[in-house]
Amino acid sequence: MRILFDNNVPRGLRQFLKGHKTVLSKELGWQSLKNGILIAEAEKEGFEVLITADQNICYQQNLNKRKIAILMLGTNKKKTLLKFVDKILNELNHIKTGQYREIQISSAKTKF
Repeated sequence: MRILFDNNVPRGLRQFLKGHKTVLSKELGWQSLKNGILIAEAEKEGFEVLITADQNICYQQNLNKRKIAILMLGTNKKKTLLKFVDKILNELNHIKTGQYREIQISSAKTKF
């Protein structure tokens, strides 16, 4: 699967998404593109999923008739995201064209 990482997704996450081709928006010179234009460009370039930590994107973008899906991460903190790699991979394996999915990440801290 071809995946585009939005600017707010830590690049270090890509090494854990084995079997997927991940590209950073910055690598394409797209770091200044706004969400609607970014999604349109990603579709033109054949990306299947946009991974973002922009929690407002679901309210800003209508995915009806889109060829791309969006996976929204509940945080952009790499250390936290690494605990959810299996969940992210599971979502990627089940996401469909035009879908918006969200990885819920609890902000509650565990006390020992």
